[in-house]
Amino acid sequence: MAHVNGFGRWFAGWATIALFGIVGCTSNLPDVEYVEGMVVYEGEAVEGATVSFTPAQQGTGLPAYGKTRPDGTFRLTAALTTARGGRSGGGTAPGEYVVTVTKIGEPGKSEAVDDDPDAPRQLSRRPPQQVYLVPQVYSEVSTSPLRAVVKPGAAASFTFKLSAEPAVADGKTGK
Repeated sequence: MAHVNGFGRWFAGWATIALFGIVGCTSNLPDVEYVEGMVVYEGEAVEGATVSFTPAQQGTGLPAYGKTRPDGTFRLTAALTTARGGRSGGGTAPGEYVVTVTKIGEPGKSEAVDDDPDAPRQLSRRPPQQVYLVPQVYSEVSTSPLRAVVKPGAAASFTFKLSAEPAVADGKTGK
């Protein structure tokens, strides 16, 4: 009986040290700021798009993402990035971000094709082709003209107005 009590005290002691270690480590993580916004394409709200915030400079900020609702609005959630010193949560860390908006669909489930016109009619199925429902330029970090700056201590709201012919990145897209 004394052995069990000794083990219990030993285990409780190590569990307490581990808990304080975890809490102590998370106190150095950056705060996340609440971030929301809206995506509009050619004047219409965009539903079902993925909005991603990627730090403009390596080693700063926290990657974050959100999905647009039927009215085009989104809320960001920071990705769990404890290896980079980040904390997951509702928003993202202060910093400058490249913003991507991706919405991909399929024109049809499959397309019947006649492989050999001389052979008896045999239909094969091609996999569906993916179609970008907003211009692909907005889907790539390297080509997106969208930028956002999240400031410390303040909730942020951005409106991203997408068009069929995107403007060159000027750092002013989104407010």
